[in-house]
Amino acid sequence: MSENRADDDPLYPVLAALTGRRLTMAEVYAAVGLSKARYYEARKEGTLTRPDRLIVAAHHLGINPVELLIECNPGVTVRDAIQFVEKRRAEVNEFWEASKRSPLAVMARERGTATAHRADAAPRLSTLQL
Repeated sequence: MSENRADDDPLYPVLAALTGRRLTMAEVYAAVGLSKARYYEARKEGTLTRPDRLIVAAHHLGINPVELLIECNPGVTVRDAIQFVEKRRAEVNEFWEASKRSPLAVMARERGTATAHRADAAPRLSTLQL
């Protein structure tokens, strides 16, 4: 029965390549969280490489879910992943810059206690007004 062989399985070679080792088919079934019968049923239905299953498999095997999604899903490209990361980086930078301009941060700098971003830093006694 050729349907049980790893060499004609669409998911096995990608998982093996990303983990850097040979996997048993039992490991592949476990990684996607399906029984053997359900695994081949999902394969026939074309639902084996759904994003939710790929993410479960990636976490189970300790590989990067984004990389697995890109490798198994032609709808997600490396360019998409890069654009997403760049967008998030810009959002974080914008938040960081805004936090520097917050009224509390400005007051701390004016008082010479510009350590509002460091939880372990205490204001100098000379700057405290009693």
